[in-house]
Amino acid sequence: MVHRHFGIDVSAKDFRVCFVFRGKAYVEGFSNTAEGFDHLVEWAREVALGGRLRFCLEHTGGYESELVGYLQSRGFYVSVVDSSQSHHFRLSLGKRGKSDAGDAYCLSLYSKERQPEEWTPRPDPYLCYLQLVRARDAFVEDLTRLRNRAGSPGVLTMVREQLDMAVAVTRHAIENLEAKMKKLEESVEELGRQARRLTSVTGIALTSARQILSEVGPVRAYPTPEKLALAAGLVPLPKRSGTSLNQTGLQPYGNPRLRRALYRCALVAKQRDAAFKAYAERIQAHGHKSKKTVIVACARKLAHVVWAILTNDEDYSQEIFMKQARLT
Repeated sequence: MVHRHFGIDVSAKDFRVCFVFRGKAYVEGFSNTAEGFDHLVEWAREVALGGRLRFCLEHTGGYESELVGYLQSRGFYVSVVDSSQSHHFRLSLGKRGKSDAGDAYCLSLYSKERQPEEWTPRPDPYLCYLQLVRARDAFVEDLTRLRNRAGSPGVLTMVREQLDMAVAVTRHAIENLEAKMKKLEESVEELGRQARRLTSVTGIALTSARQILSEVGPVRAYPTPEKLALAAGLVPLPKRSGTSLNQTGLQPYGNPRLRRALYRCALVAKQRDAAFKAYAERIQAHGHKSKKTVIVACARKLAHVVWAILTNDEDYSQEIFMKQARLT
């Protein structure tokens, strides 16, 4: 079967599509609407002249989600790649400038050369859970900011009254979101059970369990615990070149929300859980004196524990962890 590779650069209102055939680039623009999606398929079939259509897009924070869902519902092969991958691929082609058409062109070549995996969307319950948790976290940040402003010295009474009203509204929104999360956990047995099992780990409260679970999604997306730790950006990467650069540490990559949640929980687990405390002492005994290095190691180990809990559908066992971590 001959494959025809299309690169798509998506924005809020429209998107550009590029198809490269025999050295010639065919570029067309469409509106980011249901009507535009139909026109895309008609145009793609017209210029492809047979073969199986494959579409490649970047993660754009949600602007691409409707288009991806539409294409997959029509039976097309769709890949959604990380923007850093396409960015460095574009640089490898010597393309320094940036435009919508140019990005679509590079994505078309990337799809043909690298053959990225087909995109597997999150199931609807997990997607809903993710949005609820993120919305709740955003309101909590707003609540903290409003409280700080209301408590600042010198604030006029009339201003403080308005801030107090905003605090009450924000608190009510948080309560509503938490109620919706609880209802979703009750209606989707798997979600509720997994959240409860995560709270069996010392240091993971219900709020943290929801943050971790929502960011992880279905654990089957991670075939090994190392994959989950890598997705969280908790695996130190080497950075060496010649004799002038020789270091290993955390580079800025992975899911920052998941990393922060695991890091905060690891801080508590390191202090209150005997197994994690022993693990931290073993890391220090190997010469790692930096406090941050030890906590990152605990957070990475916590990612492995989370993977085991969700994969095996079992509560946390301190004894098993100590044995597997060579602490007994």
